[in-house]
Amino acid sequence: MIAVVLACEVKAEPPVQVYLEEFQCAKADYKIICWASRSDSPLHQNPPGCIEFKFKKRDGSLKSKLINYFRFRRFLIKELRKMKPEKILFIPTQAGVLLPKRFFRRHSGQYYFDYRDPGYENHRFYLNRVMNMVKHSFTTAISSPGFLRVLRPSDKYVICNNVYAFETRGSRSNSRRATRIITSIGTLRTPKFVINEISPFVCDSRFEVRLYGTADDRTQKALDEFLKNNHVTNVVYKGVFRDDELPQIISESDALLVYYPSELDGMYHMPDRLYLGLQYGKPMVGNLETFCGQFLVKNGLGVSLNPHSDDLDALYQFLSRANLDKISMNSRKCLKKAERENALWKESIRRFIQS
Repeated sequence: MIAVVLACEVKAEPPVQVYLEEFQCAKADYKIICWASRSDSPLHQNPPGCIEFKFKKRDGSLKSKLINYFRFRRFLIKELRKMKPEKILFIPTQAGVLLPKRFFRRHSGQYYFDYRDPGYENHRFYLNRVMNMVKHSFTTAISSPGFLRVLRPSDKYVICNNVYAFETRGSRSNSRRATRIITSIGTLRTPKFVINEISPFVCDSRFEVRLYGTADDRTQKALDEFLKNNHVTNVVYKGVFRDDELPQIISESDALLVYYPSELDGMYHMPDRLYLGLQYGKPMVGNLETFCGQFLVKNGLGVSLNPHSDDLDALYQFLSRANLDKISMNSRKCLKKAERENALWKESIRRFIQS
């Protein structure tokens, strides 16, 4: 039996499906321990049969997070004692980081650790706990090479890119219209994240920013208030979209927005929307201070903005003259590399099952 431990809803971590498919192919029994869905969550309910951790209150405050994580720790220890699994998958970091250190020593080599979303690694106490999980893991998958700038060296790491389809889909632009459409596709994570993402473009009539994706009530309200209070007319929240609408949304865009914040919770990520840009061979706009933004520039995939400058002239000129054929070719190269890395990731999962 393999215990699959998530510190969130199942649908909130798409990579878990890769693990479940490998478990199913190997005919390995597994049981999922996860969080119950929030009442305002846009995510679907968890699959039948999951062991759900039910919380009294869940919001974005640090106090609420800590209380819930410590309650989840107690809940998880109790469930694992009852289940007595032979192996464990922890995804993401918060799924196991608060468990006692002796737990990982006792289960050394018997669990797979999927590390995602740095949050508190600037605190030595937290980083020590993360590295203890890495040390005793069978393998630790990391979803961005940028995380190696946060974590300490280890021979346990394997790269697991946030992309699961590697075919390319053509999409042209270089339109003659004066206004350049920049599109953000993906969950509107928090009010702070969204406002940071759109701020470089606010009230610059040369650009229209379109936001597509799910947003909880708090984030949508904060966005609406920001746009109204600052008299912003060139940013539009379009809401959720159907999968069959995606090609048209991207086709209408001059660039995709992958502007993550210059902070620990965004500095080193390789986000899902980056791979969406690669699949469509679309120019992308990032933050030069982040790992992703530097990746865009290094690989000829778009433009990354200096967050300390409000000069968007270079971006406008780039989008007017971008060599789309070259960007498409560079995108294919990056996708091929990601495909090779993901093959090694899946092979490590198979070895874990067989161990």
